[in-house]
Amino acid sequence: MARLQALILCIAYRTATGASHRAFMLAGLAARAAAAMRLNHERHDLDPISNEVRRRTLWSLKILELYFSIGLPEYELLPLENVYLQLPCREEQFQDKAPAVPMEGGSYMLFVRLTSMRRDIMKLTRSIALCDEPFPQFLKLVRSLHNELGQLRIQMPVDPTSPSTGVLRCVSTPWLARHLAMHLSWHQCRCDLYRLLLKGYPEAAPSIVLADLDPEAMSDAVQMCSESALSMIQTLSDVNLHSTNTPVLEYDTAICGYHACRLVLFLAHAQPSGVRFSKEYAISRAELCLAAIKRFFRHSTPAGPILKDLENLISKCDTSPNDWTHLTVRSASNEQSRDPLLSEVARAKQRLAIHSLLRQADFEDGEPPAVVSPSSVSTEIPSVRHRNMYKVLSLEQGWSIRADSSLGYVPQPDAQVQQSPGYEDLPAFSLQTLLFPWV
Repeated sequence: MARLQALILCIAYRTATGASHRAFMLAGLAARAAAAMRLNHERHDLDPISNEVRRRTLWSLKILELYFSIGLPEYELLPLENVYLQLPCREEQFQDKAPAVPMEGGSYMLFVRLTSMRRDIMKLTRSIALCDEPFPQFLKLVRSLHNELGQLRIQMPVDPTSPSTGVLRCVSTPWLARHLAMHLSWHQCRCDLYRLLLKGYPEAAPSIVLADLDPEAMSDAVQMCSESALSMIQTLSDVNLHSTNTPVLEYDTAICGYHACRLVLFLAHAQPSGVRFSKEYAISRAELCLAAIKRFFRHSTPAGPILKDLENLISKCDTSPNDWTHLTVRSASNEQSRDPLLSEVARAKQRLAIHSLLRQADFEDGEPPAVVSPSSVSTEIPSVRHRNMYKVLSLEQGWSIRADSSLGYVPQPDAQVQQSPGYEDLPAFSLQTLLFPWV
């Protein structure tokens, strides 16, 4: 176990220093080791502390792995569907004595749940992008995920829709990184889900899917995205203002801030019904968020592309107030596929965001570059599209399966998580960093 924990620490170090290609390969070794040690299963013959160490080791590896390519099953080393573990416990239950600052509130456990939910939403996003015909079940899937988000909101120690005072209470505590990651991740889940309904947004569902949707649902999506994006920016700005020392934060914090800025700028440009802020206000909000990310991640190599792209985006919006078309176009500076010579279906499915560690790893296939005419590249594969529609439909079935499985990695909102003796409720934060809570 100690060697595996050390290997995960090496993966995090390689990631933070920009060696994402090495981190990805080491993650494969760590996943194989975890599977061989059967860390994805509970051990009922062990004491509660030993079981919790096993859980936290595996969940920490999964959080790291999802930074490479969330929502792409072909790159998952240990799929969440094969993880039959309880979620992490409260921190006071993991220590010999109650912590001096009991404010963790089970945020590590909730962050793990939210991370897995974001994976499901991204799988839906990648699948729905290939639809070339109406999809009547689309809104039903969105509402199902919305209800699950609502149940998670009830379990959070502080309502994420309230002002950021709950996070600010943790500024001087060891639990800031976890609370901030949990708070932002909930809002990012909501943005990832409802941006699918924003016509013109690069990550929105195809126009043929959105054509027959209820206008009220579209209006609700605008409101949800607007509220969550502005809330994330305000929270990051408040933490930046009230932090005397520069805290060490989760990489996901920068990712959430980046997407919040993109959404606010897009909404100010598109001005759909329900948006009541100007372009100048949106730019000022984005600049505040950029300042916070710069301070918190100035030594982070993976955050470099995020900062650069955000600076370019704000600069273009500021210098060209009447031409914000770059916000509605998915350009190479924002996302790319692994291989421009792949089919249209493969490119759409394997598109990697600028913050993807797999994209930053810049793997090559070892083949010399070839000049291929556009006509020789397959751009339409109907059979793949039909199979993809089946995958989209299977997502709904997968979410319903959780309610029937006693070992599911994420319980249904109305299901109770069975904990070992002494694990009746959520955990609180330890003095350690988010990724390595066992140290």
